[in-house]
Amino acid sequence: MAIKERSVRRKTGRKAARQSTPVIPAAERSSFFLLPEIPTAPLSIPWTVKALLIAVILLGTAVRIANFGNVTFRSPDERTYTAHALGILKNGLIGNRAFAEAQLQIPELKFNPPPTRLGFTLPVVAIMKLTGIHDERAGAYVSSIASVLSLLAAVWIGLRFFGPWIAIFGGLFLAVFPPELVMARRCWSDALTGLTGILMLYLTMEIFSGRRKWFFYVPLVLIGSEAMLVKETSILLYGPCLIIALWAFLKERDFAGAGLIVGAAAAGAIMVVGLLAYSTGGVDIPLRIFLEDARANATNTYSLSTQSGPAYLLLWAFEVLSPITFILAALGLAIAIFRNRRRRSEIAMLAWLTLGFLAIFMFMPLWLNLRYAAPAYGPLCLFAGAALWQVFSKAGQKLPRDVCYGFGALALAAVMLFLFADYQRFERAFVGTKANDLSIGVIRAALSN
Repeated sequence: MAIKERSVRRKTGRKAARQSTPVIPAAERSSFFLLPEIPTAPLSIPWTVKALLIAVILLGTAVRIANFGNVTFRSPDERTYTAHALGILKNGLIGNRAFAEAQLQIPELKFNPPPTRLGFTLPVVAIMKLTGIHDERAGAYVSSIASVLSLLAAVWIGLRFFGPWIAIFGGLFLAVFPPELVMARRCWSDALTGLTGILMLYLTMEIFSGRRKWFFYVPLVLIGSEAMLVKETSILLYGPCLIIALWAFLKERDFAGAGLIVGAAAAGAIMVVGLLAYSTGGVDIPLRIFLEDARANATNTYSLSTQSGPAYLLLWAFEVLSPITFILAALGLAIAIFRNRRRRSEIAMLAWLTLGFLAIFMFMPLWLNLRYAAPAYGPLCLFAGAALWQVFSKAGQKLPRDVCYGFGALALAAVMLFLFADYQRFERAFVGTKANDLSIGVIRAALSN
């Protein structure tokens, strides 16, 4: 009798275990195109994974520090940003008015960055005050810090929406991504544009996934407003992010929340316009500068010779600088959009936003420059990490354990070799050379030497 009772309890326990364990359909178990589950508590991951994430972040930071001082030739854009910062350092925001007036009156200056990019210039002024450095290195410090923070933001997005191993792989790709390394050592606004861009994407993903709280949409508006002051092309990402956030509220019939977003965005726009008007000497002057610069760019000899051509050349530039990241990112984007079996809508949304943002610079005349696409670097590396994870996941499903371990070790070693080759390509093309841009023409010339 006792034996029979124990047998019944064992059967009952097995049945309860089967009922409590979620069953994944066979079609999904065998599918190569499955994204991992969302980690509900990114900070509660195992210590081994935390150690690997810290190692990736330290690697990215060390690489940026190691290459900070090896710039031998400063570009005209860097000298312009430094001049704007020195003017504000000496005379305050009013000192920017002389640059605005010159930008409108001197034709040659229309080819340089406008004095309206206070979101970058003011941090450069702060670095100048803190360090006493009054040359292009001050702006390079801002870029380097922004680049490290972008790496941290990408890792956090990976933890929050993709999974810890994709965060590790994506962070590894971004840690040595050649275009990011180039920007991190330059007095350009693009690294800071990349940081504000990836933060806007993260906040939009949170709102889109259902977390419609003020501490997501208020920072979205604040960072978006700052991004507009860093570089005016940020509206191409800030606008879609705002629309998606607004739609996330409206689809839940949360009209009060939607009204708060509209009001916050309007307040942010008013502050941006007010700051630009005060610093340039008139409400109409920033718009006049933007329009004059756009017209001048159409006849800019540099843009015509280095930033023009077929749309695919922008993708070619990514591929030629980092082949492994480009191929895996393309696969990861395809997975997220077309074979996302678990209906991870926020990941599909990120994929569409990334592709749409890149398409703008591919098809706009004279915009074939990887600097302009900086906000897409983090998402591209994360999708590359997602594709690599799918390769390992598929191998784990199909291969015997011993063979799987061998395959994983060989595949990881191959990826590391590819990334080391990317870093060597960065050194050969941009370290100790006069290559001072990421336009397709400059990249072609730098790699041909």
